[in-house]
Amino acid sequence: MSFIKLNVGMSFSGPTIGISPDFREFINVINKKRYIRKSRIDNIHFPFAGQSTMSWELRGDYKHGFYAFSSIAFEGEFGPNPDVFMLFSKNDNLIEFNSKEHSLNDDDLTVVKLKKNIFKNNKYEYGIEKELNYYSNSESEYDIRPFIIVVFGEDSLGFATITLINKSSSTANSNGFIGGTMPGTGVNPFQPQARKLVWPTGKDLLRTLKEPQTGRSFRLDKEQVDNILNLKRYFVNLLEPNIAKVLKEEYITE
Repeated sequence: MSFIKLNVGMSFSGPTIGISPDFREFINVINKKRYIRKSRIDNIHFPFAGQSTMSWELRGDYKHGFYAFSSIAFEGEFGPNPDVFMLFSKNDNLIEFNSKEHSLNDDDLTVVKLKKNIFKNNKYEYGIEKELNYYSNSESEYDIRPFIIVVFGEDSLGFATITLINKSSSTANSNGFIGGTMPGTGVNPFQPQARKLVWPTGKDLLRTLKEPQTGRSFRLDKEQVDNILNLKRYFVNLLEPNIAKVLKEEYITE
């Protein structure tokens, strides 16, 4: 059994105190647990939004238009006023990250800073004020797409993905006519399916999602998953070295 020892000695300048290796390890373990605890995004969910708050945009240059969620809620220890961002592709292109140049492909990427609506007892709710829609020229009316949530807190970082299976709410035909249905309305409206992962691994992201309303299975492309993992590494490297070291050991396994 180890004990914490403080080695007290004397020098010409007065008494000296040496900290034993066990005590240093004790402090390191405390800090590590704290950094990991403060990096967790818990209980991610989507508060109900009335149709009057929806921003629904129809575009004729894409075959399909989709409506994303308008607010997100979660729990964590990020302080009273963390900055929360959502990243996603607004069309069929992948989220791309150049690890050498540390840059994102911003031609087709949407980065939205979310607006804080509620903070109470480590519970947060953030709203999305714009760019709620995304598009596809795929033949299929169904879409699987990753949304990345990044939370910058007080000496902390949260990272999560929301993989969304959705059905188009607007369709453009070859004549340029656009038809659509307000999301959540009509007979047996489609309910988007979301898989929420906190600090996901590549194995987590590559798992197949079964969509219960259609019985179909969906999965992300390997290239898209690799790009998400590169982004995870990039954000961790923005932290102070001592915090980054802990999060790399905990979450960077590939």
